[in-house]
Order: sequence, then C-alpha cells, then structure tokens
Amino acid sequence: MNRIIEFFKAGSFAILLFYAGVLLFNWPLLSMAAESGESSIFSYLLISWTVIVVLLIAVGQSIRHGEKTKKED
Repeated sequence: MNRIIEFFKAGSFAILLFYAGVLLFNWPLLSMAAESGESSIFSYLLISWTVIVVLLIAVGQSIRHGEKTKKED
C-alpha cells in the first residue's frame, strides 16, 4: 500500500496526469470520438473526466495520508 501512496505522491505522476489530461481533451482524440456521433463524444468526455477526477482524488488522499503519518511520528 505504501508503494501506491508514494507513486501517487511523486511529482512525476502529477506531470504524467497533466499530460494525460492534455492528450485526452486535445483535438485528435476528440475528433475521433466525434466522428461516431454525439452520444459517443459525450461518453468519451464523461469517462475521461471521471478518470482524471478519480486520479486527482487519489493524489490528494495519498498526500493527506503522508501528512497524517508524519504527524504521528
């Protein structure tokens, strides 16, 4: 469990998450989803947004967990 927390706390993961967000919401992928119709682009945006938000929550929780363990020491 500590490995996952340390992975989410790493600065490189934040950079990776930023670039994943830029890639997911950029023109080439959005246009590929738009070709299939309105419902597919809505699903694509909803799923992509949900994944980004869940990963941001995981990052926040891992930072919070790290601060809590530092106070206990």
